[in-house]
Amino acid sequence: MSLPEHTSPEMALIIAAALPGPRARLIACARAVGCWDEALRLARYHGVLALCQRALTDLPAGLVPADVLEKIKRRVERNRHRSLHLTAELVGLLQALREAGVEVLPFKGPALSERLFGSPLVRPPGDLDLLIRPDALSTADGVLRARGYLPRSPRFPVDRHNRQTIQRVRPDIEYLHPQHRQVVELHWRWQRNPWLMRLDEQRVWGERREQPLGGRTVPALDDRELLLYLCVHGCRHRWYRLKWLADVAWWLDDPAGIPERRALLERAGQTGARTALYATQALLERLGAPQFDLPRPRPAAADAMADHCLHLLTHAATDPEPTALGLARGLWMEWKMSDSWRARLHGIIWARFLRPNDNDMETLLLPPRLTPLYVFLKPLLWFWRRVRAAHGPSSG
Repeated sequence: MSLPEHTSPEMALIIAAALPGPRARLIACARAVGCWDEALRLARYHGVLALCQRALTDLPAGLVPADVLEKIKRRVERNRHRSLHLTAELVGLLQALREAGVEVLPFKGPALSERLFGSPLVRPPGDLDLLIRPDALSTADGVLRARGYLPRSPRFPVDRHNRQTIQRVRPDIEYLHPQHRQVVELHWRWQRNPWLMRLDEQRVWGERREQPLGGRTVPALDDRELLLYLCVHGCRHRWYRLKWLADVAWWLDDPAGIPERRALLERAGQTGARTALYATQALLERLGAPQFDLPRPRPAAADAMADHCLHLLTHAATDPEPTALGLARGLWMEWKMSDSWRARLHGIIWARFLRPNDNDMETLLLPPRLTPLYVFLKPLLWFWRRVRAAHGPSSG
């Protein structure tokens, strides 16, 4: 494990505990810890409490203070109760959507936890991410509303008049249940920039498989598609949360579950995820974790991306702030991981700057064929919102 000099002993421990690796390394990291409260805080932030509990309870007695192990146990139990509720909600949603005739594929969340660890309770509870066919959005929207969910982003109703416009400029709709505060995201493509990982509907839906979840059998993504999505998602977010990298590392720790190398590389080339795949490989290599069996040489951008992500992972203990510098680094990351000039230009010019946001569409919703006009209307719409805000709702 090759960590930057600024890495704290506590962060080194969390990395060693959350990723597969030699026990001797974990023991050495535990002995170097100076503040166990800080180690606990980092484990919570990075979403790897359950993985840390599993690793630290197996260490020699006395190496980890008993009160620290007890705190971890209590927090993990609390997360497991939430994960049980989340799993039941996911199974109920899948059943309701299926009864309404909506084909749906869950990814991440409890379904990914079941795939990696044989239990939906290991990964921390969070949002529910569901992939649907684009033409099923109206029906799926009705199912979620019937179960008490309301759109949170965008904030206006989805109907037959605006559905196509929303799908053209967004990859998903985010829903929130006002009572239990659960978030569900309905996706019809993977990313805001569709060229970072292209979604081939015929392939994705034609190669779906089934997996157990909550005592039921549910549909699931093909392993190649899901593994590449995890790599692209992590790279797009610059791997600043350890839980995302742990998902890939634990998948690769089971050789029987790794897709065949040639098939994985072929799929990466088809989807535009090849650089992200190699960058993930380079980052895992630096952390001494299980890796893909990929041929060299790897793309020149992969090592630069891995070095940047490693610095961020080991240095930040909070989400990267949306500053101008953070935006520039995000753009740099998307530029590096894009496999074509079309992907780069789309990501930087359209998806980041010219694409209408929720406020633009709430102010003026154009039909699908006229969405390119937002490029020219965005400044006017921004000015109009400022005028309305300055005069207040009662100005008449």
